[in-house]
Amino acid sequence: AGNDASTTSADGLQDWYPGAYTPTIAVAAVDNDHVAADFTNWGSWIDISAPGVDIMSTYLTENGGYGLMSGTSMACPHVSGIL
Repeated sequence: AGNDASTTSADGLQDWYPGAYTPTIAVAAVDNDHVAADFTNWGSWIDISAPGVDIMSTYLTENGGYGLMSGTSMACPHVSGIL
């Protein structure tokens, strides 16, 4: 869905693409309280939401541990597991 905290594209005239295309699955991000993340895009074109805030990733921190990341890209892997 994207991370612009918006329901329409930058020109304000349309939904976000490619997520709004019918054959795609548009994924929004929610926080630990199941509320839309403050950065996630939203709208009638969203198909599903999934956890996307403070998700353990393979991103390595300075101390060599795994890092937490947020975004709709962190929500998408959760959705792929249910398809």
